[in-house]
Parts: sequence; C-alpha cells; structure tokens
Amino acid sequence: MVSDMFPGKRHSYFRGRQLHGTTLPLPKNYTGAILHITDRQLPQSRTQPQQPSADDDDDDEDAGVEESTPVEVKIAEQIGEFDQVIVWGHGGEVDGSGDAFIRGMDEWVGFAESMHVDEEREAGGTKPESNSV
Repeated sequence: MVSDMFPGKRHSYFRGRQLHGTTLPLPKNYTGAILHITDRQLPQSRTQPQQPSADDDDDDEDAGVEESTPVEVKIAEQIGEFDQVIVWGHGGEVDGSGDAFIRGMDEWVGFAESMHVDEEREAGGTKPESNSV
C-alpha cells in the first residue's frame, strides 16, 4: 500500500517495515525507458579479424581469437517511458546529499554530459532533444 498524503513524498510498508519514498525527477532532456529483452538476436556483422601487426608483442597471441569470437547480442524493445523515479528509504526520508543513488544520478548525468560536449561542438553545436536513462 502506498499513500500519497504529501506530494513528492510517499509512504509504504514492506515486510512490516515502513518505507519513505522521495520522488526524484529525471534531469531535463532525459527520458527513462522501460525495455523488454526479446529472443531475437542482432545479426552478426561479417568483418574480418584484424591481423596482428609486427609491432605487437608475441605475448598477446590469443588477442586475435577474442576479437573473432561471435558475441550473442539480443534486441531490446522499448515498451514504456517514465520521467521520475522514487527512492525508498527505511525509517525516514531519504537524504539527498547522503544517498548514494541520488548522488550517483546527479554525478552520472554531469559526467555523461561532459563526455559529449566535444561531440556537440563538432556537430554544429546542436544538442540532442532527449536522452534516455
């Protein structure tokens, strides 16, 4: 049972313990995606394995074998979207500055955006309209 007595704050019980939920909106220009992993596989590309160059050490003899080993990749389909998540805490509200999930979300988004700054400049300074989480 989840009660919505206070907007942005949720309360529920799990195995007799009270949980306090805090709604965390996704950052601007981000969309959460709910995915379903299908049984379909991504077709394998027909690339030839790279031949080791004369500069490579002889210790890495099996490196070429790893590159040519086919990897099974399944296709995921998007079945839904969300724009917020609820972070649940035991016995009290979640502290945004101390919670690893909330801090990780903020730091991850900042890191991801800083990784793509150069790409945006090279592409003419256009930002993508929406990013998926």
